[in-house]
Amino acid sequence: MPQKRLRRRTVKPQGARAPPEGAAERDAPAGEGVPAEAEGVPAEALPAESPRFEAYYRRQGICPEAEWPQLLAALRCGLPAAVRVNRGAHAAPALLAQLRRLREAEGEQRAYAPRELAWYPHGLAWQWDSLCSWEIRKGLTHRRLKAYLLWLQDHGALTRQEAVSMVPPLCLEVRPWHSVLDLCAAPGSKTSQMLEMLHWEDAGDRALRGDLRARMFVSLFAPLRIVPKRADVLKHSVQRLGSPCVVVTQLDGQYFPNLTAEDGRPLLFDRVLCDVPCSGDGTIRKCPTLWGKWSPKEALGLHHKQYTLLCRGLDLLQVGGRLVYSTCSFNPLEDEAVVAAALARCAGSVSLVPLPPLEGLCGAPGLAAWAVPHPDDAGLLWERHGEVPRELQRRLRASLFPPEPGSEDAASWARQCGHCRRFLPHRANSGGFFAAALERTAPAAPAERQAGRRRRAAGEGALGGEGAGAAAEAGAAGVEAEAVGGGGAAGGAGAAGGGAQAEAQRRRRAP
Repeated sequence: MPQKRLRRRTVKPQGARAPPEGAAERDAPAGEGVPAEAEGVPAEALPAESPRFEAYYRRQGICPEAEWPQLLAALRCGLPAAVRVNRGAHAAPALLAQLRRLREAEGEQRAYAPRELAWYPHGLAWQWDSLCSWEIRKGLTHRRLKAYLLWLQDHGALTRQEAVSMVPPLCLEVRPWHSVLDLCAAPGSKTSQMLEMLHWEDAGDRALRGDLRARMFVSLFAPLRIVPKRADVLKHSVQRLGSPCVVVTQLDGQYFPNLTAEDGRPLLFDRVLCDVPCSGDGTIRKCPTLWGKWSPKEALGLHHKQYTLLCRGLDLLQVGGRLVYSTCSFNPLEDEAVVAAALARCAGSVSLVPLPPLEGLCGAPGLAAWAVPHPDDAGLLWERHGEVPRELQRRLRASLFPPEPGSEDAASWARQCGHCRRFLPHRANSGGFFAAALERTAPAAPAERQAGRRRRAAGEGALGGEGAGAAAEAGAAGVEAEAVGGGGAAGGAGAAGGGAQAEAQRRRRAP
């Protein structure tokens, strides 16, 4: 009888055990960056100042000069922890009652007393002003609170999410009959928030839950960067809600495909969320390492991608529909510049609309003008594209600059820029955030549609032969295999438009 071959195993010490893959993204509050202590450096040891940061944003005028000391003081403090309760969860009534009781805590337990965020509907959002999110994650003192919050999140009762990042889904005003597109999802906190909002009416009248499938006909598409690990995190975020109304795809939102309804008409969306990748300097309270490495150069590099994402979202928006564009950045190159360029492209078929009033959450209006820095010298700025030296004009796109003074675009921007909102940390004890709501008032003009076709063709061409094969494989195994109906949650590890992209690639190459 042959002997079995023994394999040598190396057993790691208990303290050196690696966390499971994806645990960091799952355990961290959605939308949060990596705290300083996660990188092995105590937050107190990091410099909480940056002369370049302060000089640049003073020049841009993001905050009244008299409020600069308060803004800087807020940025040097940790970010308060916040949670959002899922109204549709069976445990929601008991959990809300527990939070209200905890609000009255006194003495040593006072630090655990949360504050209800009055601007969030149904009293579902709560914030601990005395507890930082990274303290709960890393501090041994709060390990019981951390374990409890993790247990509730894994069971779909709540989501840990920065308070101000809950604003964009609220501005969309999602209703159960809407079709919704989340163009830049992952890790999925806003996706899950919109999914909960779709079910709010059913949660309010629990007698209607048995008829949920007949009443809900919404598909929430959530394309993201092509990173399978992030797709798994997003799938986990929506699975715990148990909703049949979501499809998760895995492709670049800039090239999200044109979809067709069952009757052959183009499938356009009532609501689109475009929470784009950004430099993230509005998150400096929870990621203090940004103080030492801050530079406006990252914003210059991201601007065009943000612009193409916003334009693609507007292409997919039906007349009367609403899109919310948002970033966690202070930089106008990623905020107002992107919105102004998209409005100029749409030539009157899209307009900015005021955000809904949020009680107790004060936002500053958007900037009417801003300056663009030299790619290698943040101290050198220009206000008009014509002022830029010829050798830099290809690197600094015209879309980075405010509309040309005296032009029709400039007059339109002056009328509408006040509808944008900047949320500053010292005014609401929050992170920094930007949000703008756009509404399609007319069908896309021919020039706008042609620009969209060129952009999608460029994206398909970038796939190349190898990428086209991967897209075809994803299209064959994507939504059909992974979208789960019935009472279960819908996950996704395919590309809803992968097959369409590969087919377009083949048609272009055909003789």
